Amino acid sequence: MAVYSGSYYCDGGLEQRQVNLTVFGVNVIEGRETNLRGDRFETDSNFDALYLPKVFMDHVLPVRGCCSVPINGLRHVKAFYANSLYLTIPCPFAGGTITFQQFMQELTNNRRLILVELHGETVGFNLRTLLRN
Repeated sequence: MAVYSGSYYCDGGLEQRQVNLTVFGVNVIEGRETNLRGDRFETDSNFDALYLPKVFMDHVLPVRGCCSVPINGLRHVKAFYANSLYLTIPCPFAGGTITFQQFMQELTNNRRLILVELHGETVGFNLRTLLRN
């Protein structure tokens, strides 16, 4: 898996710095018998360069981060480049921002991609507790 480091802007308004933003591939056909979500496979920066938006690459460093985000699941996209193959790409930009719009626009304009699905954050107890304090 290609791991990048950058800030992640939670929907609740928090900025978490130096977060691991992991990009990985999924093959949904090969994984049907063993895992309904598909088989994950690693990517590298050369492969990612074909698909990742410039605004994402300008935002991150190609190193492992050190911090975690107080939510259960990061906002991300499933970027399909074949019928049964997609990349999971974290979206570190809060919805409604210019960088979020650029991120989504660059993905939808990428002719190598056939479908882009946006998946929102999954918020858990940790974020609710943090916002109350």
